[in-house]
Amino acid sequence: MEITVKDLKFNNHGEEYPEGYRIVYFYDDNYSIGEYCKTIEGFMIGFVECDPIMDDDDIPEFISIDDMLDRYLKEVPNADSIRIYKTNGILIAKKERTKKNKINLICSAILLLVGLAMFILPWIKILDPVKILYVVFSIYALVKLVEYFLTRNGSDLENLYTAIASALAAISGFRFINYEPTIVLSMTLASWVAVMSIIKLIKLDYYHDRENGMLYVNLITFSLFILLGLLTSINLYFNETVQYIMLAFFFVVNGLLMLAENGIRILVTSKALDISDINK
Repeated sequence: MEITVKDLKFNNHGEEYPEGYRIVYFYDDNYSIGEYCKTIEGFMIGFVECDPIMDDDDIPEFISIDDMLDRYLKEVPNADSIRIYKTNGILIAKKERTKKNKINLICSAILLLVGLAMFILPWIKILDPVKILYVVFSIYALVKLVEYFLTRNGSDLENLYTAIASALAAISGFRFINYEPTIVLSMTLASWVAVMSIIKLIKLDYYHDRENGMLYVNLITFSLFILLGLLTSINLYFNETVQYIMLAFFFVVNGLLMLAENGIRILVTSKALDISDINK
């Protein structure tokens, strides 16, 4: 995402602002230019709770830039970060919404741990591989649904779609529970991978349309996910021990891919833009 000095210097009518400051709202895939003020303290007028303003006491006291950016994050819940630029393009300060990033990483780590836990199943054998797969899908559905509601973004529904796909895969277990276990195991995983591939393609198209740098990261993880899913589905026709190990390997690597996606996205979106990054 590239900001131009022209974006910062001119309003929507093409009129140039005198030297001052602009608020910029950053989202997952784009940004929007906000208010202009000649001074940083002047932005506090935007937080006045009464209309009209009767006197200066109605304007909240300016405490610090950090406090002011916190106010903006509360005012604009969909924004991932808020930044202040001078109209000549110099970055003054920024504030990230760390809660969303932490939730994304925690949820990815939980799903990775689920995969790691599966490696001990060949020795415990509490449930057969088919039932274990449906339990894992249920966990995926729950975690992704929680992640969606805690980090909700109207333009990004990947977590919601993943939760629905995983829930449907888990529910299908009741329909095919009496069929040949090996076939059910392979076909269920292959079907889930196919649906997830469509969901990931939608996300790739979403990034492509917005020229988002995460396109290439997601393209790599998408390719690895497809390859991993095919190899795992094919190798589920062996004995139970191999099935346990293959499923564990699949969900561990998938957890690592999700963790990598979220980690790289956080690094990309938190990269500060200064005058050297802005197109003139």
